[in-house]
Amino acid sequence: MNVSTPEPLPAGEAVTELAARKCLTENQIAAAAKFRALYFELAAARALLGDRHYRLVVSLIGQDHSLTEVTGNKRGRLTMVDNLRASLDDLAALWGLAARRRPRNGGE
Repeated sequence: MNVSTPEPLPAGEAVTELAARKCLTENQIAAAAKFRALYFELAAARALLGDRHYRLVVSLIGQDHSLTEVTGNKRGRLTMVDNLRASLDDLAALWGLAARRRPRNGGE
C-alpha cells in the first residue's frame, strides 16, 4: 500500500476554506484575491525578465531609487537605462500594453 503525504492546499483553496468557515472578512478575502493576482503577475514578470533585470526594475521603479544610487559611473548608468528600456518593453508586451514598436535610429 502506497501512502503519500498530502500536499498542502494552494493559497486560493485555503482562503476559500477560511471564507466558508466565516474566518475572514470580505476585505480580507478581497485582499487575498488581489495579492494572488499580483503575485502571479510579478512571478510571470520575473520569469520573463530574469533575476538581474527584474531586480533593476524593482530597484528603479518599485523602490524609487535613482540611477546614481544604483551605479555611480556614467557607463553603468547608460547600460542600466538601455536594460530598463528593454525590460519595460518586455513588460508592456506581457501585460498587453505594447504599442507598435517604432524602429530606433530611423532604421527599418
